[in-house]
Amino acid sequence: MSDFLTHGEAERPAWSGYWWPMFTSEERQDYRNLYDDDGPLDKYDRYCVALGLNNPRSKEFERWRHWSDSRMEQATGYKAFWWGHCNGWAAASVLEAEPNQEKTRKGIRFGVGDQKGLLTVCHNGDPVDLIRKLGPNEAHLFHATVLQSIGKDKRGLIFDTKLDPIDPKTKEPVREVWNYPAYKYECSYAEVAADTYDVTMKLWFADDAVQPDHVGTQNWPTDNEPKVYTYRINGDKQNPKSGTWTGKSASDHPDLMWRPQPLSVQNAAEQRDPGSSQTNFHPALRSLIYGIVQDSAAQAGAQEQKKLASLDLTWVITAEEAAAYPPPIAAGDWWRYMVAHRDSNDHWTRPFLLHVEVVGYVKDCWVLEVGAVHEKEIIPERHVLYVDKQTRMLSDSAPFGGGYAYTLHQDRKTGAFSRSDDPALWENSPLRRLLTQVPYAWERAGMEAVSSVRITALGSSPLPCRNLPVGNGTQSWADHTATSPRGNVRGMFLVAQLDVIHAEIVDFGHKDAT
Repeated sequence: MSDFLTHGEAERPAWSGYWWPMFTSEERQDYRNLYDDDGPLDKYDRYCVALGLNNPRSKEFERWRHWSDSRMEQATGYKAFWWGHCNGWAAASVLEAEPNQEKTRKGIRFGVGDQKGLLTVCHNGDPVDLIRKLGPNEAHLFHATVLQSIGKDKRGLIFDTKLDPIDPKTKEPVREVWNYPAYKYECSYAEVAADTYDVTMKLWFADDAVQPDHVGTQNWPTDNEPKVYTYRINGDKQNPKSGTWTGKSASDHPDLMWRPQPLSVQNAAEQRDPGSSQTNFHPALRSLIYGIVQDSAAQAGAQEQKKLASLDLTWVITAEEAAAYPPPIAAGDWWRYMVAHRDSNDHWTRPFLLHVEVVGYVKDCWVLEVGAVHEKEIIPERHVLYVDKQTRMLSDSAPFGGGYAYTLHQDRKTGAFSRSDDPALWENSPLRRLLTQVPYAWERAGMEAVSSVRITALGSSPLPCRNLPVGNGTQSWADHTATSPRGNVRGMFLVAQLDVIHAEIVDFGHKDAT
């Protein structure tokens, strides 16, 4: 019997590291965030400046992109306490040598946890060269892949080890994902019939339930012990044709396994274009991080300088722009918010899509159509509103109070429109203030960025804002860069304190108004 049929071990043992939650440590004191003050990305930004490079603002970028708190949970109905970077840590742990001592670079101390956190960022968007789901009748895929990857290829495997429990009320899976890297196995076979075997697989995982500065490998779920899975396979031991989980493993087995691309492939892509190896771009560049965690000179060549220079996160407003504020938006511009609001019973509604479209101008006002999107892009009620160009508030010059002009009703079956002038339809809407969040004209941006933009988070503005002259006073604006299928764009948004509304821009574009 070949050795790999009974045991195997990856060339590089996985190491334990922290999972770096997205849920803010301001609410959970036991949590540590990558975007904390004096945290890994704060130190990385300072290190880049010390090298004479542009500040990549990776700390701000991480908070924009990977941030949550209890208010977000309340607004969306999604539990975010488990959201984190276990996938990035798991990939780093099977690919990179473990940082095991603190390093001082340019006068900045990087502890073990800082270095592991930065490597986690490097690998949080790793492309994969193997991914397989594991259903109740796919134990044979689990078996064959473990033998091939860890036993023959000597490469670690990563598993989502948590089966999704079923919510008894909704009858839907309660989705949580917990990734752990496996690096060693032992298995035994008991023949029960011709070409049919009961298999006991002992699999060693690294755990992320450690402090950031932990060194070494703590095993999951029990230290110094493997996780044991049992199943029955049919056919060849190396590549069985079928298999089912048995015993406790029927309800306790991984539901997904994957493997990142080899480090050599990823780093070759990084050499060609820093940041290009990742499916989700991050301004913390791998070559610069290697200059911190490895005993090598920092790589701050022309490519890195060019990349950091392209991360236009500051977006300087010209004197001409400032003098012309607010800049025009065009008829045909549209954007969509994901919205939740607190109702009269102090409950948060389910999120819905709110479509806003500029349909024209009347004197000094934009004319906007606003409505909630239903199936097949039908918007049953489109409220037509006037917004003052200078104040960005609902206009007093509208035909009715509160900026209201009229409502278009769209037939769900035919798509045809009819008109109503009853202003009561919009009288008590909780979304009035949201409509003052009018975007500045979109333009192309020079970076890959967040997939959606949080305008405010239930009364707090998580992004740094600036005060700009608008009309007869000043207003607070925030710079944002976002991505969509149409490409990368940037814009500015008027920021208000929406204490009863949670809104997130999720899509935008322009259509021919003719």
